[in-house]
Amino acid sequence: GRIATAHTRDDRVETFLMRLAQGAGATGLSSLKPVRGRVVRPLLGVTRDQLRACLLELGQSWREDATNADTDRLRAKVRHELIPLLQQVNPRFDEALERTLMLLGDEDDLLREMGEAFARDFSEHDDSRVVFERDLMATLSRPMRRRTVRAALLGAFPETSRLDFDHVEMLVDGLAIDGFAHDLPDGLRARDEYGRMVVSRAGEGPGALAPCLLPIPGICDLGPSGRLTAQDAALGDTEGSADSVVIAVPQGIETFAIDRPREGDRMRPLGMTGTKKLSDLLVDEKVPKRYRNSVPVVRIEDEIVWVAGVRMCEEYKVTRSTDRAVRLTWERGDGAR
Repeated sequence: GRIATAHTRDDRVETFLMRLAQGAGATGLSSLKPVRGRVVRPLLGVTRDQLRACLLELGQSWREDATNADTDRLRAKVRHELIPLLQQVNPRFDEALERTLMLLGDEDDLLREMGEAFARDFSEHDDSRVVFERDLMATLSRPMRRRTVRAALLGAFPETSRLDFDHVEMLVDGLAIDGFAHDLPDGLRARDEYGRMVVSRAGEGPGALAPCLLPIPGICDLGPSGRLTAQDAALGDTEGSADSVVIAVPQGIETFAIDRPREGDRMRPLGMTGTKKLSDLLVDEKVPKRYRNSVPVVRIEDEIVWVAGVRMCEEYKVTRSTDRAVRLTWERGDGAR
């Protein structure tokens, strides 16, 4: 259901002036609207004096908050000192401010809708992270980048509704900085990952892949990393992709060992003449550091056959002398890059 509040037109004026004094954009200045989400403010069209007159006519009593007269409080100071002064400057101040609030509100709604549209097109998110495409974000004006960043973050992390201006500015600046990293409130962290800016919960990432055995044919469940399948393939089947390859399997091998990258791992990537450190290969393939321990590595004994999603080994390519070919396929899970 909806929640009704007793805010009057006076509250709206006071809130506007308080936020103007403290510093706020169009969203903050026009935030007291008749309807916003579940909140309904049916009395925004009447003043306190009109409300009191109505209550007197109905014979209803009301209670005045004692702090309303305490001008040490900002709202009371605005009510008793600033508004009367502005009304002296412009006797039609109330009408002028209503018009200003209407224009700000309409323009804020338009900009919010545009920001939400760009957030859908220029970023992707779930409830654990937001990924901004830096090249696309660079095509937007700075004001629209702010709007887009806020809209995308709100879609994944509702608690960022109170993210302050300085943090948003830091993120907007970070979209143009290689190697950018910045901690945010509520346990969030932003960082650059190969041309994208990722905002996620600090320290959050897929866990290390647990070792397992993959029979031929068979399936190996990798948890958040997805699953690997092995099935016999025709010797002429050489179609492949980053997530599906056909390899030559020596006679007598009926099981693959599956684990994650190990320190000191080396392999000879397909098409190369020499070996390469697996850690360097993952960097070259732009696999973010936080995902590297969840990348499946397929081995025969201690030899790397295939680094799933990255590269297979030259020594295990299918040739004319191959007796048996096996297709390995990685179905990525939610915890995979």
